[in-house]
Amino acid sequence: MKVFQWKNARTGPHEGYRLHKAHIPARRPFPYHGHDFGEFFWTLEGRGTHEVNGQSISVQKGDAYFIRPGDCHGFRPATGQTMIQYNLVVPQEKLDELQQRYFQSRSVFFWHQGTIPQSFRLTHAQLRRFELAGDDLIRKPQHPFTLDHFLLNLFGELFDEPTAKVDPSVPDWLANACRQAHRPDVLRNGCEGFIALAGRSPEHVSRVFHQMMGQTLNQYLTTLRLQYAERELVSSNTPVIEIAMDCGYTSLSHFYKLFAERYGAPPRRYRMERWLYQTPEE
Repeated sequence: MKVFQWKNARTGPHEGYRLHKAHIPARRPFPYHGHDFGEFFWTLEGRGTHEVNGQSISVQKGDAYFIRPGDCHGFRPATGQTMIQYNLVVPQEKLDELQQRYFQSRSVFFWHQGTIPQSFRLTHAQLRRFELAGDDLIRKPQHPFTLDHFLLNLFGELFDEPTAKVDPSVPDWLANACRQAHRPDVLRNGCEGFIALAGRSPEHVSRVFHQMMGQTLNQYLTTLRLQYAERELVSSNTPVIEIAMDCGYTSLSHFYKLFAERYGAPPRRYRMERWLYQTPEE
């Protein structure tokens, strides 16, 4: 197995990072390898298998990983597929600096302590923003500010600091699930996603949730889903259908109905009334 080193991977002594837009066709899988630097990649197109630390994990459009120094991984695109990824390489000294400043006691991103590197399934809106940010970063001259700006925006987008206040009488397992329920990956999976976080049987979660929270789990998640959709409508140009899918609605008509009932206008009109400008949409 080949192990890449930062001192050999960079093209010059003043290079502070490397960014590639890689095309990996099925006929040329990227071999299993290690490295002494951090690597953040996000998948723009295609699907396949991510071999990482001895495990095989399916990877597809929207999947993002924080590969740590010392991790070993490679890619095998599915038959007939070409995986397109942005790949950002960051030296160990930059990771040490960021950890010291922001993440000294947190097991997150490049400093995640699990066996498998931390990964995220990006929403349509996040994937769109990250692709634009990558396109911008790859054109800019290398400067520490450029990298810091990109990484801090990245961390801010994905950092899941629990902020929801929950009554102290609520059991810890339920409080923890409530604090994380706003995450897009949980919203997409609805009640099943919440129950997985809670780690209890569906019947037990539903019964205790209703007793402690005064509403059904479905009512609670509907509120979170619509709040997420409202934020995306007024802060992005992501198509309405993609926003609906990101927060777990497969029926666009049902999403329109629920949104209009809560906010007094269908999604497109709500966006038009609150945006300073408009862009073409589906």
